[in-house]
Amino acid sequence: MLSEFRDRLAEGDRADQLLAVMVDRLAEAGLVRARGRQRTDSTHVLAAVRRLSRVELVAETMRAALESLAKLDEVWLAGVMAPQWAERYGRPVRHERQPTGAAAVRQYVEQVGADGIALLQAVYGPTACRRGSVSPRWKPASADGKPRLSVLFRRADCRACTARQQCTGNVDGKGRHLLLLPEPLQEIQNRTRSLQQTPEWKRRYALRAGCEATVSETVHAHGLRHCRYRGLAKTHVQQVLTAAGTNIVRLAQHRPDQRPRPRSRLQEIFHALADD
Repeated sequence: MLSEFRDRLAEGDRADQLLAVMVDRLAEAGLVRARGRQRTDSTHVLAAVRRLSRVELVAETMRAALESLAKLDEVWLAGVMAPQWAERYGRPVRHERQPTGAAAVRQYVEQVGADGIALLQAVYGPTACRRGSVSPRWKPASADGKPRLSVLFRRADCRACTARQQCTGNVDGKGRHLLLLPEPLQEIQNRTRSLQQTPEWKRRYALRAGCEATVSETVHAHGLRHCRYRGLAKTHVQQVLTAAGTNIVRLAQHRPDQRPRPRSRLQEIFHALADD
């Protein structure tokens, strides 16, 4: 039976051996060759796992922020935290007894939210523009359902500024308004955008060539993203057999003696424009 065959493949590294034999045979026939490094994080598998409740997610987000700040400056954080925070965020929320009843849950979530606002206000202070105008404290906001930081300058300051028309986001006489990512994410974005302009980054990014098409084929044509079994061993068997099946499909479509299809007139025009 297929289930028994699958169980045998899940033992040890039999599934890997099956794929290795196929790749060796294809290499001996000259149908595949080494192409260098490949990305392994281009897709993910949806499996049956324990999910945190919304209450746990809210509290765990706060605890994760405190853990990150503690690594940066524990002395500063100690002066900011309230005494009750140790009890609420001292260890993972899943280990604590959760409040029961709608009223108690609401009170707990509101308390965590208040703690988060107090922490943000301590972390993010006012900012100044190039002309010296200082904004009020940054406020948490949301854009497209994602957390952002709202920086809004005073309207009176912006209206009196001689560089108002050159200011980003300043229209119709309103105060300048910026939406920023949370500071750790904003720093990562700025650093990454700078790196993307370097030849070394572009060389490394070229390794993705050809990989995206393979990922799309395995996900959309062979259902790789959806796990059909429970357990890592059986999930691994599914991944290996999907890879083997993809190779078989591609091998069946391969025609060494088939001539490439000639370009259409429109394709010739596009090709000529690209060369220019």
